[in-house]
Amino acid sequence: MVKALHTERLSYKEISKRLTSLGTPIHYKTIGRLIREEGKKQIGWTKPEKQLPPQNLPSVRSKDTIKKVKKAILKKSPDS
Repeated sequence: MVKALHTERLSYKEISKRLTSLGTPIHYKTIGRLIREEGKKQIGWTKPEKQLPPQNLPSVRSKDTIKKVKKAILKKSPDS
């Protein structure tokens, strides 16, 4: 429906008013976003994938680290 109204060369606000009168209230900025996304699809532009940093990696528990912690805990007067 938005595309059909856009091909009639209506502004975003005019499209919003018509859709609201038909019982489908949509903000004019949403209409602009929909039309831009549709235009990007037509030319073949795709959004690049998000590059997330590594998450929930296991902590490093080497034998040396375990020995150091055990030694620090079992001291008579541990460092604070």
